[in-house]
Order: sequence, then structure tokens, then C-alpha cells
Amino acid sequence: MNSKIERHEIFPNLCLTIIENPKFRHNRLTVNFIEELTEENSCANALTAQILKQGGCEYENFCQLNRNLNNLYGAELTSGISKYGKYQVADVSIISIDEKYALNPKENILDKCTETVYSAAFNSVIISEGFTEKVFLNEKNNLIDIIKSEINDKQFYALFKCKKQICEDEAYGISEYGEVSDAENLTLEKVRENYHRLLKNGKIEIMFVGREYSDCVENKLKKYLPKKRQSNIVLNNEIKVRNIHKIISSKESMELSQEKLVMGFDFSSVKTEKEKNCIRIFAYLFGNSSDTGLFIAVREKLNLCYYCGASADIMSGIMLVECGIEKENHDKATDEILKEFRKYQKEGITEEELSEGKLAIIGEISEVKNFINMTEDWYMNQIMNCKMYSPDEQIKNIESITAEDVFKAVKKIKYVSMFALN
Repeated sequence: MNSKIERHEIFPNLCLTIIENPKFRHNRLTVNFIEELTEENSCANALTAQILKQGGCEYENFCQLNRNLNNLYGAELTSGISKYGKYQVADVSIISIDEKYALNPKENILDKCTETVYSAAFNSVIISEGFTEKVFLNEKNNLIDIIKSEINDKQFYALFKCKKQICEDEAYGISEYGEVSDAENLTLEKVRENYHRLLKNGKIEIMFVGREYSDCVENKLKKYLPKKRQSNIVLNNEIKVRNIHKIISSKESMELSQEKLVMGFDFSSVKTEKEKNCIRIFAYLFGNSSDTGLFIAVREKLNLCYYCGASADIMSGIMLVECGIEKENHDKATDEILKEFRKYQKEGITEEELSEGKLAIIGEISEVKNFINMTEDWYMNQIMNCKMYSPDEQIKNIESITAEDVFKAVKKIKYVSMFALN
């Protein structure tokens, strides 16, 4: 069963992407508000996104909204905030069963779900008198808890700090949730102003993923979309080449049983899709398999760490190697990780390693079209990358890569940053 994909601009800076797949039994409709990530707006956007799941102005309270969703066979309205490279995306989404599987196929479930999610996106309860200060403070406290939980997650915190060192003065180094102090200073009026600004200036991407598309998704936009919009955002996730000439190194002390060590590698000079796919394969081979150099040499052979892994953020041009170590093993672990990395830069990878890496990446991509959420995430990533590869097309791209291609791409990676939490 092959997916059918359509994409077109229906209003200036408002695009609709349709992915139909007859294997799905549900439909998912999402409204995304996009703008460049800034320290000034990140926290307000995050809180705005959280509130969108409270629904539209027609609901006096959350109970009324839930009653409506229950009547739509338990449809689920969710919202969230995401980061794609240097862009921040606030979204609100609804998922429901396809009409074919309803008790009465003529119930127009998608039509009613479209009304519900558009009202939440373009006529949010945040602007109604019924949205009280008490409800606002609950959502604000929830956001503060999310930000604090990321700080309390020491492994995540160390990863973020290392990345921030590399991306100083860049949007890539800003949290999509903002800072606790920024959240504490938010007022209901400020968030209302921020919501109106998003409606007026944000780039809007609407995505339908499901069994069968209906024209109601486009037709109902005329009823809800604000009449005056001035959005001039043009997506461009091209990374500027970073000229980092010395290792940026720092440590923070905490009462921890083991040190959280993160080493940052820059590949901002990598530009082509082929090179980026080579980096994906290398990151897997370097630190995501039990046959990798990091696992065998650093963890198993030398017993220098409790865990060790590598991940590549293609949109920011950064690869991070993370590990948990005894404090006294800091220098040894750092040296061995660099030794393994430089071995790959000098010797390249074998055909056997290439085959293993391809198989792992292709396996992940093959799963995309089996799930609605993964399908939506895939195409949203393509949109934010200003490309439009289907999973099948990307699999062909991966299959065409040679060991020599990976070798050349890896030579462009530079070790630039170290952060330790101990």
C-alpha cells in the first residue's frame, strides 16, 4: 500500500501537505506555527503551545471540550513545542478514527475534528474571558516543571550545555522551552499578545496524515484563518560554517556518583544530502551499536565508562558523544574516544561496517510509513529541511552510499567542544 503525497500553498505562507495511506485507520490533522527560535520568544511560544490543547473559545471549560472529543469516538486533541534546527514550531493536533470505521459512516468525523482543531489553533480559548488566571497559572507552572525536569536530567543537561558551547550566539543553542526565569515573568496578557503575533506573523504548515483526505480540511480554513496576515518567513535551515579554532572546554560540579562527559563534534561544512546521510551512518557505527569502536574499545576493553553513545543532529551540524565515567577516568576516556574517532578519520570504515550501518538506518526509515505519528514527523522534517524525500526515496539514497563516501564525509568532522558534569 503506497502513500499518496500532495503539497501546495493555499494562502501566502500557509501550506497544506496531504499524506494518504490506505493502511491507516485513523486521521491526524495538525496546525503548525513556525518562526525562528529566539531567546525573547521561546518561552512565550512554548506556553502558548501548551494552552492550545485547551481548545477554542466555544468551550466554556475543559469538560465541554472533552465531551465533544468523546462524541468523536475518543478523538484526542494535543499540542506541543518542537525545535527543528534554528526554528521553533508550536503545534496543535487532533487524531480520530476514519469515518469508514465509525458506527455510522456518514457522521462526518473528519469534518467535526477539523472544526475542533482549527478553533483551537485560530480561535484559542486563551483569548476568551473564560480562560481564567487560575487556569493560566496551572499551565505556566506545568511549563516551569518541564524546564526544571530537563535541568534535573543530568545527562540531558550535559548534552545541552555542550551543544550550547558550540552554538554560542546561534538559535541552535537555545532551548525550545526557554528559561525558568522567563517563564516566571510571563503574564496572561503577554501570552495573549504572543498568540496574536503568531497568528499574524508565523509561517503556518497544515498537515493531514490519514486514510482518506477530505476537502473540508481546506474549505474550513476560510472560516477560521485570520484575515490580515503579514508573515514573510522563508525557511532556510542552511548552516553557516563554524570557524572554531580551539577546543571549548568547561566543567560544572555537582554531587554525582559518576561524571557526565559530553564531547562535541562540528560538521557544519557538510552540505549535501549525500554527505548528511554519510554522517547518519557514521554516527550509528561510531556509537550506537554493540560492534562500535566506542562500545568495544572504551567500554568493554578498557572499562572506562558505564555507557557511551553518539548522536548526530543533522539540522544543527553537530555530533555529540556522551558517556558516564568515574571522575578519575576523565582524561583516559577523552583520549580513547578521540583515538577511536581519529582512527575512523584515518582508516575509514570497512564494507562490513557500511553494510551494518545502512541496514540499521534503512530499518528505522522503513518503520516510518507504518505509523501516523512517524509519517507526520518524517514529512515535517523534510519541510523544515526544505526538501521532500519520501521514505522510499531516502532509502535509495542510503543504499547508494559507498565506504569511500563515508570516509570523505567523516574527514569534515572536527572535535570542538567538551563539557563535563561531575
